[in-house]
Amino acid sequence: MEESSYKSEDKAEALNNNQGATIYNNSIQKKIFTTACEFLSRRSYSQMELKKKLLYKYADAPEEIEQTISRLVELHYLDDKRYAEDLIRGKTSRKPQGIKSLQFNLARKGFSNEVIQHAISNENIDELTLAKTAALKKLQLLGKFPPAKQKEKLYRFLLSRGFGAATIREIIREYVQ
Repeated sequence: MEESSYKSEDKAEALNNNQGATIYNNSIQKKIFTTACEFLSRRSYSQMELKKKLLYKYADAPEEIEQTISRLVELHYLDDKRYAEDLIRGKTSRKPQGIKSLQFNLARKGFSNEVIQHAISNENIDELTLAKTAALKKLQLLGKFPPAKQKEKLYRFLLSRGFGAATIREIIREYVQ
């Protein structure tokens, strides 16, 4: 664990020394930039998530935080479109979800509607294929139930995953007798 945090501190220092913090005369701005780089060295954030995290730590410096966020975007350390696409790719590969669910989860992370639509269209999501994958996995667990109960449970399950009603009906027609 010790070695892991050391590496993220080194990465943050490298990001910081590259070009970012040198533009700041103000020590609070430099601290905010350094903190932001440390956060980003551990994982990606949306602009809103990072802003909230920085505001929690530096509540008295909202203007400096805005400047830091702008600088991080300029340096391509913070990219909402790329992060949204990565999140979609990860979520659809691990746990198939419908477009509605993806949109909701991305909006919760603070992405704008424009970024959400761009990310979803770039990933070429085939909701029917994702629904089939999720349904086949769930049907393995529902095998002991009668067909009527399977339909009911599968419908609720797919609906909770954010799939549309038309897609769900098609899946049920195809897989449940």
